[in-house]
Amino acid sequence: MKSSVIRLIERMVIILVLYTLMRAIFIVYNNDLLKLNDNTSIWNVFTGGFQFDVSAILYTNILFILLSILPFRFRENTVYQKICKWIFLVVNGLCIIINMMDVAYYRFTLKRTTTSVFSEFRNENPLNFVRMIWDYRTVSLMILILILLMTVAYKQTKEVNERYRSKKPFLYYGLNLLWMGAVIILTIGGMRGGLAHSVRPITLSNASAYIKEPQQRAAVLNTPFSLIRTIGKKTLQPIHFFTQEEAEDIYPVVQQFSEETENRFGSYKGNNVVIIIWESFAREWVGNLNIDVPGYEGYTPFIDSLCNHSLVYTNAYANGVKSIDAIPSVMTSLPHIGLPFISSHYSGNKLNSIPQLLKPEGYSSAFFHGANNGSMGFLAFANQIGFDRYYGATEFGDNSQHDGYWGIWDRPFLEYMKTQLDTMKQPFAASVFTVSSHHPYQLPKGFENKYREGELPLMKCIGYTDDALRNFFNMAKQSSWYENTLFVIVADHSIPGVLPGYKASAGAYRIPIIFFHPKGELTGRDTTLAQQIDIMPTVLNLLGYDKPFVSFGQNLMNPDKPHIAVMNQDDNFQMIRNDSLILFHNNEVYGLYDLAADRQQKTNLIDSQKDKAESLEKMLKAFIQSYNNRLLNNELTLEK
Repeated sequence: MKSSVIRLIERMVIILVLYTLMRAIFIVYNNDLLKLNDNTSIWNVFTGGFQFDVSAILYTNILFILLSILPFRFRENTVYQKICKWIFLVVNGLCIIINMMDVAYYRFTLKRTTTSVFSEFRNENPLNFVRMIWDYRTVSLMILILILLMTVAYKQTKEVNERYRSKKPFLYYGLNLLWMGAVIILTIGGMRGGLAHSVRPITLSNASAYIKEPQQRAAVLNTPFSLIRTIGKKTLQPIHFFTQEEAEDIYPVVQQFSEETENRFGSYKGNNVVIIIWESFAREWVGNLNIDVPGYEGYTPFIDSLCNHSLVYTNAYANGVKSIDAIPSVMTSLPHIGLPFISSHYSGNKLNSIPQLLKPEGYSSAFFHGANNGSMGFLAFANQIGFDRYYGATEFGDNSQHDGYWGIWDRPFLEYMKTQLDTMKQPFAASVFTVSSHHPYQLPKGFENKYREGELPLMKCIGYTDDALRNFFNMAKQSSWYENTLFVIVADHSIPGVLPGYKASAGAYRIPIIFFHPKGELTGRDTTLAQQIDIMPTVLNLLGYDKPFVSFGQNLMNPDKPHIAVMNQDDNFQMIRNDSLILFHNNEVYGLYDLAADRQQKTNLIDSQKDKAESLEKMLKAFIQSYNNRLLNNELTLEK
């Protein structure tokens, strides 16, 4: 005879087994990125993941647990037990769906989904995501199978009938109260990750104890836990690795340029600037940047040609992994290192930006984004950082050119942008964020079979946007403003494809950064380490801006600056300096790699090159401190 507590344990074990199975599916589906290539790593991920699964299961099933252990006889009622059954099936069915969604979505973000996803996509039509059910039908089928397994297994745990037990109230209620107390204590311990007073409730960062590479943390975690533990927006605490003066001496963030200190200062003074932010424009897609890969063609014939007439930074990195991270990085030199600025507590801080700094110099400005107005919070942010005008799908006005999901197809929208630029007062600063190289990876009628297919459906969409840019530049050549315009082309973020060099934790951030001017004076291939946040200071230098401003990036035209690339992946920092990469978590370096010799990051040099690791750690800590404290204290500008 089994008590209700035994039945409860059996039902929790059912879900625990399903979570373990989902972790296995996640690893198999994404192991080219996770790189769990040895038995020890796999064992650590599963054993470490156990406590996160237990915690998530107890959090999400708390109502079911309480209903199952109430010390009253009505819990034996058939209707009551059916209610409990449906609570169990619905709650855990939703958790299975949420957890399995990250099997596919991880490839786009390299992390488990957190509550930031709700702010990032709060203005999107939820029907847009229905398409993913079909596009990822293998995952959808596995979800159905898992829910079916859960339902069948639950039925095997027969409903409890305790009427055979003692009729004496003292014994019945006494025993059940004892069981209830024990279950509550164990549930609290399972939620927290332990009962000891010294044990703080486990959170996402605890998963790092079980991994060798930062991207593996997602395999230890599960999505319900990640959502629960990120409810409420992240806040910062002051950091004091150094005095503020020491930190900014190690890594300066207050910039001021002049002809005496900077190369090419004012080379394009008074010129227009157009910054093209290309959705999912990974370095891997550009054949011109992969000439070292035998037989590799790429998917961007126009960009390949343009690179021959441009200044191309061949060693460039994104600072984030999501579209929402890109505009602060590119337009305000503010990286994503832990929280998306646009949806954070600090989104109201004063900011330096390209349009805001250039406005007193006589520049007009406009931001173009073909998505539905309000998408990703870009309209509000463009207004916040000083763009005079915003042009989105609403301003475009022709819904026949809408892709049905995200926005206006890139080709007609870029044509529209060119028309609007023709009407703007010069000099102007403009930026466009493309949309067509985005899931569900469709192409407009007449273009479906025009572009080279690749192993990923995204690749033909990259070809489409590349062709749309060719068309835009051909049209722009006919305009009077073209010859006096500096163009910058950059990705919003990278996305791992098929080449091995882009699947390690640093390689997954590699992007193109291209400067082009029609006069042909900016050309060549520059191996200077570059990141998105370097674009603002570099543009300001080329335009001859000579006033002081705050920038976390550096002028790429000055080789004497401390050129680095900083990324934050699931609270694990990565910093590259020269060809050295460090991995940093919980205030210590745990990885050091020589990217020149080891692009796939197979050999950790942390034990043999401690001096180098300490030197790099010092610079990263200075960067983190300046960023953290300036964000916390609203000191992202020099205004008082």
